Amino acid sequence: RQRVEAAAGAAKTKAGEIDEKYQVRQRVEAAGAAAAAKAGEIDEQYKVREKVEATREKLVSKTKELDAQYGISDAVSAAAKAATLKAGALFSKFEAPAAGKNDIAAPPPNAELPAVEK
Repeated sequence: RQRVEAAAGAAKTKAGEIDEKYQVRQRVEAAGAAAAAKAGEIDEQYKVREKVEATREKLVSKTKELDAQYGISDAVSAAAKAATLKAGALFSKFEAPAAGKNDIAAPPPNAELPAVEK
């Protein structure tokens, strides 16, 4: 552990020396600032953000239109509800029976699950 800590300390010192000698940190920060400025210029010139937002709004509108036309969300909701009910029914068969309620016992750990009725 001491060797690792010593190596890490030496690496940090060397990185600091390299940064000081070549101004790595300052160059990276300057390049990042220049890139951000250029991105701003490109956005202003070509209206990239506006076009992306307009496209997003069209997609949302078309999605809502298709959902209204074909009832996609209703179908997905109904399928999810049906699956939840079937899963609940299946798992309720394996719950510990309440006194006098039914005679179904939990299957052994390696038992196959029964087929789900459709």
